[in-house]
Amino acid sequence: MQSWVQRSAGVLFLLAVISGLAFIWEQRDMPSFGSIQDDAVYMLSARAISQGDGYRLTHLPNQPVQTKYPPFLPTAVAAIWAISPNFPGNLASVAVFGSMVFLACMGLCYLTMRNWGFSVASSALLGTLAAANPLVLKLSGSVMTEIPFMVLLLTTLWISNWSSSRTVKWAALAGAVAGLAYLTRTAALPLIVTVPLILWLQSRRRHAIAFVLAMAPALVCWQIWVMSNRQQASDWVTLYYTNYAGLELATVSWQNIGQMVYINLDTLLTGMGNQLIPLIGESFIGHQFARLVAVAALLGAYRLSRCSGQWHYGAFALANCLMLLVWHYPPNERFTLPLLPLLLAGLWVECEHLVALIRMAWNRQDKSNRFAAIAVATALVCFGIFFFSSAAEARFVLLPEFEAHARQQSAQLRDVFARVRDVTSPNATILSDQDSLLHLHTGRPTYRTIIPPAMLYRETTDSIQQELANMPDAAGRQWDYVLITKADWRHTLNEIDCAKLHQRISARQDLRVVFGNDFATLYQRNSATRAAMDGLEH
Repeated sequence: MQSWVQRSAGVLFLLAVISGLAFIWEQRDMPSFGSIQDDAVYMLSARAISQGDGYRLTHLPNQPVQTKYPPFLPTAVAAIWAISPNFPGNLASVAVFGSMVFLACMGLCYLTMRNWGFSVASSALLGTLAAANPLVLKLSGSVMTEIPFMVLLLTTLWISNWSSSRTVKWAALAGAVAGLAYLTRTAALPLIVTVPLILWLQSRRRHAIAFVLAMAPALVCWQIWVMSNRQQASDWVTLYYTNYAGLELATVSWQNIGQMVYINLDTLLTGMGNQLIPLIGESFIGHQFARLVAVAALLGAYRLSRCSGQWHYGAFALANCLMLLVWHYPPNERFTLPLLPLLLAGLWVECEHLVALIRMAWNRQDKSNRFAAIAVATALVCFGIFFFSSAAEARFVLLPEFEAHARQQSAQLRDVFARVRDVTSPNATILSDQDSLLHLHTGRPTYRTIIPPAMLYRETTDSIQQELANMPDAAGRQWDYVLITKADWRHTLNEIDCAKLHQRISARQDLRVVFGNDFATLYQRNSATRAAMDGLEH
C-alpha cells in the first residue's frame, strides 16, 4: 500500500513538473514581459553588458550605472544576448534558461522536504504543489530573479544543514553559494547573520567563520561598486532606479514607521496566504482567510524547525520578514516567494497537528469531544478540498486566462511602440509608465513618473492620481512626449482610478495629441505653454 502511494505521488510530481515545463515552453514568447517592469530593466541591463556599454540603465536620459540590482542574472542573460541579439525573438532563449532554473528549483524543493524528514509521498505531493504554483510558473518563464534566487537560497540552506556534520569546506561552499544569491537579490543579506549564528550555536564556530569569509567578498564587491558609481541626484526617478538605500532613507522615518509596519505586516501575511491559495485575498472575507492560512503556515514552520532541528530556513525567513516590515514598499507575493517551500511544509505540518488533535479528541470517548472532533475534521476536509481545487483552478484556468490577456495586450503595446518609433525623432525623450519596455522597442530615451513611496501609505487615491497627472520633471530633465496606455499604473491604481487619471492628463493644456485610440494616446508637450502656466502659478 505504501509503495503504491509513493509511486502515485511520484508520478503526480513528475507530471506537475512536465506540465510546468510545457507551460513555460508554450509561453516562450513571454506575453506578459514588461508587466512587472523590473523584467524589462533586467533585460536592457543585460543588453548593455552584451554590447559592451557596461552595467548601465541605457533607457534613462543620462544612462546612469546600474547600482540597484546586483549583476548575476543580467550577466547570465547577457550571454544569451550575445548569442541571440534580436529582441524580442531572444525571449524564447531566455525562457529555455528559465525552464532549466525551474527544473532545478523543483528538484531542490523535493530534496528540502526530504531533508526535513517528510516521507517520499509527502515530499512529492508538496513538490507537486510548488510545481503547479501559478506565480512560480509565471516567474520561471520571465526575466526575473525570484526563481534563480530560490534555487541559490535552497542550495545554501541545504549545504548549510549538511555542513553541520561535515568539514569546514562545506560551510565555505555554502557561503560562496550565498554570495551568488546576494548577487542575484540583495534579499539574501540576512544569510550572513542567520547561518553563522545557527552554526555557532551548534558549536561549529570554524564553520560559521568559514561561511562568513566565503560570503563576504560578494557583499563587499557589490557595495564597492555601488559606492563608487552611485548617482548624487536625489530626485525620485534617480532614487528609484539606482539607490535602494536612498529610497529607504527618503521614505521611512520615525513619523511613519508605525503605520508602515502595520500595513507591511498585513500585506506580508496576505501575500503568504495568496501564495498558498492563489488570489484568496482578493475579497474582504478572503483577505481574512489568507491571513489565517499564513499564520497557520508560520506556526507549522516553527513546529517543523523545532522537531527536525533544522533552523536555517526558519531563521532566514524570520530575518527576511523583519526586514520587509520596514521596507519602503508593501511586500506582496513576489517578496515572499522564496519562502514558498517553507510555507507549504509549515501548512502541511499544521494540518498534521490538527489531525493528531482530532484523533486525541475522538479517542476520549466523550460525546462533546467527539462532536468537536467531527466538526474540526469536517472543516479540515473542506479546507483540503478548497485548497486543492483552488490550486487546480489557478493553474489550469486563471493562469492561462491571464497569459491570453497578456498576449493580447502585448500585441497592442508593440503596435503602439511601432507608431511611436515612426512619429518621434531618435533623441526625443518620452515619459511613459512602460519606459524600459518602450526603450527596448524604440531606442528612445525614456523614464516614468515615480511617486514618493510614502504616498502609498499615507495618501489618498486622489492625491496619488494628482501626483501622477502632474508628471513632474526629474532633476530638471525635460521630456518631449508622454505615452499613456491602458496597461499603465496597474501596480498602483485599479481600472476605475486609471480611467480617471487618463481624464486628468487629457485635460492638460500643455499637451497635444499626436495619435490615439481606445488603448493608447501619444501626447506632445508644448514647453512654452507649460512655462506660461508655471509663471501664472508663481
